[in-house]
Amino acid sequence: MKYGLPGRIIGDVTRSVSDRITGLLLPPAPKTAPGRIEISEIRTIVVVRPDEIGDVVLMSPFLRELKRNLPHAEISLVVKPAVRDLVEHCPHVDEILTFDLKSSTYWPAFRNYARASDFAKHELRSRRFDLAIVPRWDADWYYSSFIAYFSGARYRLGYSEAVSAEKRKHNRGYNGLFTHTVYDELPKHEVERNLDLLGYLGFTIRSDALELWTTPEDEAGALQVLKDHGAASGEALIAFGAGARRPYQMWPLENFVELAASISKEYPCRILAAGDPAEAALGMKLQKRVGSSLIDVTGQTTLRQMAALLKRCRLYVGNDSGPKYLADAAGVPIVELSWSERAEILNPSSIVNRFKPWKAPHRILAAEHALPPCTGACTARQPHCIRGITVDMARQAVLEQLGTIHGKARSRGL
Repeated sequence: MKYGLPGRIIGDVTRSVSDRITGLLLPPAPKTAPGRIEISEIRTIVVVRPDEIGDVVLMSPFLRELKRNLPHAEISLVVKPAVRDLVEHCPHVDEILTFDLKSSTYWPAFRNYARASDFAKHELRSRRFDLAIVPRWDADWYYSSFIAYFSGARYRLGYSEAVSAEKRKHNRGYNGLFTHTVYDELPKHEVERNLDLLGYLGFTIRSDALELWTTPEDEAGALQVLKDHGAASGEALIAFGAGARRPYQMWPLENFVELAASISKEYPCRILAAGDPAEAALGMKLQKRVGSSLIDVTGQTTLRQMAALLKRCRLYVGNDSGPKYLADAAGVPIVELSWSERAEILNPSSIVNRFKPWKAPHRILAAEHALPPCTGACTARQPHCIRGITVDMARQAVLEQLGTIHGKARSRGL
């Protein structure tokens, strides 16, 4: 929702004041070094991760390796309702709980503090968990730390409030919510940061590969969707991810339309528009302007069905959004359209590199320079710096990726 200037000012002020007052209510951080976490005593664990699709996908190696190291422990996972479908069949957890953090314009910290407290006290506290883990490294906007604290778990592990400038600003005092915190500000990918918490516990890591937990029904559903849209067996599919959580992360829709027309002239394929229900209108606009060569499934599938569809695509082209991470986990080559300037891609500490595709072949495109008044990452309230990525830049990257795929196929005699 967009607010007028007075509403935004009041919202920003109340958010800042409520964050500061809530910080004063936090318990003090331990003054002495915490004792060792006795791994032999861990029987029950709650992992708190009520954030976004990408965060959960990048945590899949963490869940697998946690269960492998503690096969007899009962693991509960807290996610947001919109992500539950994605983890419903995860074999590495024993229980899934959902925490719905509702957005609020005025005094959000107070309201969400109360929601987190109420959820933990009703769903977790009586369980007497041995260990609560909050894998999130950067600023906790989801009140995961409060859920862990109010769970009453004997041990509570998370990253220190001092690991980033943003976290020091917005999560001041949060160390007091944990019994054990990890301080590490070295440049790393989010997958590595998740796994580093297991390293702190003394666990070994055998694999850092991402996972998707689709069922045969999901795979059959994906095939049916393609059949319903008249897609021929073996027909080349290229996925477009035109949506994003924030407007400044969205490449203009007209650019996607032009790119679809340009690609189809040089590479026989159909376009698959992927996205969540909030982006359904975007998919309809793409369908109308691109025509019958586009298959619009935006908001028409579950997350697992979307993952199953992406597995059948030869390439993902789009913004930094949920489908990108699903494509990454599926091993689909990616052309990512970044909202940061090129220098940020080269900066190992940037958020772009923290959340870049993990194992899938990829190209990240960005404007050569941020557009004024932005510096580095875009801070606008609408598509801005990302407009510096031209359709021709995206077209060349797409054709290069497709050429690489074909080259590998020919080398294998396919």
